[in-house]
Amino acid sequence: MFFLASLYTLCRPGEIACIEWSWCNFDKDYISFPTSIMKKEKARDIPMTTQLRALLKAQVKTSNRFVFPACRAGKKKSKLVMNIPALERKKKEIEDKKQSIIEEWHISRESVNTLLNRNGLQGIQTEHGLRSLGRSFMAAKRVDPILAEKCIAHKTENLEGLEEYQRY
Repeated sequence: MFFLASLYTLCRPGEIACIEWSWCNFDKDYISFPTSIMKKEKARDIPMTTQLRALLKAQVKTSNRFVFPACRAGKKKSKLVMNIPALERKKKEIEDKKQSIIEEWHISRESVNTLLNRNGLQGIQTEHGLRSLGRSFMAAKRVDPILAEKCIAHKTENLEGLEEYQRY
């Protein structure tokens, strides 16, 4: 399911790994990613396609706040892929609620790479490469370059040399 969520959203591995149930709005069909986990520290809403919505609805809800909880709890603690100032703010919020940010666990951001490697794609395809695959598909379908770059959470201020980046 984690693999499919990566394909359906084209998000970075760390963003998908730490999706929380509270970020999923099933009434309006989107996932709201907070600034604290985003590479560019900019909040981002991802629309839920029919396939993504069905995948999330099929995911078993546990007491864990993460959509993709770790299979082996206790092995690896969540770092939430945050920058230090955001982590400090989050720790303060959680201290106020008398909780700990590292009590719950989410799937490893490397899970998709492990899956790909175990299925003979080591050195051929990576999880992050799925984003490139999606971007190349959009270019082949002649999606506006600015829109395509926004879909994969890239900056769109300076798109000079963008054609050199294309992988199609």
